[in-house]
Amino acid sequence: MGTEHATTVIEEVDKLLEVRTIREVTYPIGLSDTVVVKKKTGSWHVCVDFIDLNKACLKDCFALLQINQLVDAIAQHQRMSFLDVYRGYHQITMDPADDKMTFLTPRETYYYKVMPFRLKNTGATYQRLVTSMFKNQLGKTMEVYIDNTVVKSRAKGDHLANLATTFDILLATNYFTKWVEAEPLTHVRDTDVKRFVWKNIITRFSIPKALISDNDTQFDCGVYRELCNMYRIRPYFSSPVYPQSNGQAQASNKVVLDGIKKHLEKAKGKWLKELPTVLWAHRTMPRKFIGETPFALCFGNKAIIPLEIGLPTLFSRAFDTSCNDMMLALDIDLLEECQDQALVGMI
Repeated sequence: MGTEHATTVIEEVDKLLEVRTIREVTYPIGLSDTVVVKKKTGSWHVCVDFIDLNKACLKDCFALLQINQLVDAIAQHQRMSFLDVYRGYHQITMDPADDKMTFLTPRETYYYKVMPFRLKNTGATYQRLVTSMFKNQLGKTMEVYIDNTVVKSRAKGDHLANLATTFDILLATNYFTKWVEAEPLTHVRDTDVKRFVWKNIITRFSIPKALISDNDTQFDCGVYRELCNMYRIRPYFSSPVYPQSNGQAQASNKVVLDGIKKHLEKAKGKWLKELPTVLWAHRTMPRKFIGETPFALCFGNKAIIPLEIGLPTLFSRAFDTSCNDMMLALDIDLLEECQDQALVGMI
């Protein structure tokens, strides 16, 4: 393998190691070579030659749709959103005891921890997975061909609801400041909840005293309870008899979806790109009863919105670099007083 090809393979290996897709292995049962192919754009693409392994595998005869069937299925629909799953095959983990997906590189020998591309049955395996996941929506509001998905709506007014059904929005709201954190997911698992709490709550706002959630299995499970026990967080669950105890998240969810709906037309259905904009608008909008924005109650000062960059206001014009640190320290000192005043407005 030439120097340029070897460098390309090592760079690809570093990327796979960073996302924990592969791991180093010794004494493998099988071993495949890496192949470097030049793309039409002039860049290099690294492949693993699984020809011998594919010859030894039986074919999975799970039926895949024909292209004409897909075209007929989405005809006469007013709205369609096309979704391409990024490295979708890598969402399926491999049996750790089966190390046949091993390949040789100029540096070490590695094993795929997840299902790699170009295996004989990857397409059929992934199609079986998504067919099982979306069985209640296929043929109605969705069509799926392996890792390519179409969300469809006969009436344009139904499209947002169909998208919301396809994507679960994992959402958390601070009861006092009304700060909202949200993340779109295809399917919410217990590990997703654990990662969301760590990434969007603990590492950003410190460890909360309590978390209130609904009774979904993602929350009432060992992974979530283990996380709460580790950080001494008290988990509370809304009662089916009194679901209003979790009404804050439901109200915030309605605000987020309404905001997405307003931006949906100009975004041409790309509502995932609009989610950060909607969240920013929610965080910088003063709440009716407390008279402050969630941003101010969290960080002690007002946010500079994009409009103030092109059209300076008195607040932005008064900015002075030399005394900025002193003013930020003063804002932090006054944060508790600001929160107390907001609390009075809530009572």
